[in-house]
Amino acid sequence: MKNIGTTWVERGRPYWSRRILIAIGQLVLLLLILGLALAGWAWIGDGSIAHSWVLPLRIAACVAFVVGFLFGLRQTLVTRTLDLTPEQWQDRRLSYRTQHPVLTNPLLNRIVLILFLPVTGPGGFGFMTAYLLGAIFCRELVAERGARLQFEAELRAHGKPG
Repeated sequence: MKNIGTTWVERGRPYWSRRILIAIGQLVLLLLILGLALAGWAWIGDGSIAHSWVLPLRIAACVAFVVGFLFGLRQTLVTRTLDLTPEQWQDRRLSYRTQHPVLTNPLLNRIVLILFLPVTGPGGFGFMTAYLLGAIFCRELVAERGARLQFEAELRAHGKPG
């Protein structure tokens, strides 16, 4: 299959190696976000100018983690149920970026991330935690699901059982 190969069909050593590497990569990203969250957490308590706001900021950070986790869980479940081919996923992402240029602006996202680090760090950590769990424990990855459906449709079109 284009862009994915056939390891997802055979489920051999290359497939599981790729899945492990994906999980490790996402774990590294998760640890990076955890570092940002901890840096924001330390900034809240280390005599910052917002010293009187420590408790509300910590509550906001905890709420941000839970909201991020729930949003990541919802996103993971929605992603796993859609029957899109890899090309349709690319079109969908491009359409979203076109419809929401402010939300997908990398510079603006970085500025917001840094300015609101005590809250965005835990929120991102919660989101990535849910997404990582989905990537590790789901039966197939998003691209694999779309490729499998496309592959099965091609087999049916050629009269072979799928």
